Amino acid sequence: MFPSTHWSAISQARGSDSATAKAALDRLCVTYWKPICSFIRHLGQTEEDAEDLTQDFFRQQMIRRNLFLEARKGKGSLRSYICVAVKRLVYDANKKRGRLKRGGDQSFVSFEAAEESDDGLLDTSSSPDLYFDRQWAIATIGRVVTEFEADLVARGKQELFDELRPYLMGPETDTPQQEVAQRLGMEPNALSNLLQRWRSKLGKAFRAEVAATIPSENPREIEAEIIYLKGLFDSNTR
Repeated sequence: MFPSTHWSAISQARGSDSATAKAALDRLCVTYWKPICSFIRHLGQTEEDAEDLTQDFFRQQMIRRNLFLEARKGKGSLRSYICVAVKRLVYDANKKRGRLKRGGDQSFVSFEAAEESDDGLLDTSSSPDLYFDRQWAIATIGRVVTEFEADLVARGKQELFDELRPYLMGPETDTPQQEVAQRLGMEPNALSNLLQRWRSKLGKAFRAEVAATIPSENPREIEAEIIYLKGLFDSNTR
């Protein structure tokens, strides 16, 4: 069982070694690996260097058992803390290599590297911080959907999820719901009600996932973070 929030996972990571703490650390690593690695590439590092620096980040923060030592639940979101910590890591790496140039280290990855991103939403014209926030949002959504799917698979509903996934995330599919209902042997109203329940569950899971990274339990602050993350996918923020 994982701790209830990322903050409690961080707290446990500072404590004595245990199976629960290790599980929490593993989840944090899996959760934030891709956003951090992509962010480091966007800061001007090669793919190989980005992977090495990402590994260094977790090695320093986790193996030494001082995970996010400076992070405190009253000092802002986990997303903001990690963003600052990673930029500091890249700055130090550049400084050691003697590669810091006048004007800072705000260079971007190549256009080809940006095209390799599998989210299809990011480009080199965005600021590094905005790039990271989008990657963070994508990872959060992906984690929620993956866990939702795993629960359905465990209950023998993989085929049903595969059929209905296009109606849960992203733009509507061209296939009418009535056609899908017929293929599944369901009444259209029953299918519509099922989709509504699943969307509601995904929405609640997304809210819980976001709330786990916010220092305050104030619903307004949680809602503000949700609105911000969703807004990252608007066309005018790309």
